[in-house]
Amino acid sequence: MRSLVEVVLLSSVLLGVSACNKSSGDDSGTVDPECTDLTWETYGEGYLRSWCNGCHSAEVEGDGRAGAPVGVDFDTHAGLREHLDRVVARGTGDDPTMPPVGGADDAERARFAEWLDCGAP
Repeated sequence: MRSLVEVVLLSSVLLGVSACNKSSGDDSGTVDPECTDLTWETYGEGYLRSWCNGCHSAEVEGDGRAGAPVGVDFDTHAGLREHLDRVVARGTGDDPTMPPVGGADDAERARFAEWLDCGAP
């Protein structure tokens, strides 16, 4: 049986982790400042430009999209946030499917996942 101190400490750790994993619950992009120092301006825009916007950009049309659905564009912060769950599901995790050929190394994907898990501020 756990002591009261162990239960309180474990609860504190779990609350801290869950506070870091997601945005404040609204769609404003506001996150716990302790979650990440990565922002759209300092990180997300460059990552998406490097690895996603070759197909997922409003400026890319027709066959140049390589099958990317029209309107699923990540060249703006709002465009990314509109499809955030889809980007997390396809671009992170143990077996990401995007980009379909190559992509960032494991360390860079981990940073991308951190930024997304914090709500893509």
